[in-house]
Amino acid sequence: MQTLKQFILKKRPQVVVVSAECRETVAVVDDIKMCISELEQENQIPTISVEALDGEVARVFMSSPRSEVHFRKHFR
Repeated sequence: MQTLKQFILKKRPQVVVVSAECRETVAVVDDIKMCISELEQENQIPTISVEALDGEVARVFMSSPRSEVHFRKHFR
């Protein structure tokens, strides 16, 4: 969880989306919410929404020009 906290502090996301591919998604979402809640209580971040979403959305975004702009270093 410490690695996740460091990632959130570094990237400062507005929302965290978890692919809803299986039943384990609920546990993963709960763990991420707990991590974010701890960071909020420490006054290190504002409120961040955590959502479960169909994985197809990520695949569509991955193919978009916008994702190439946001994640340019990963496309090399």
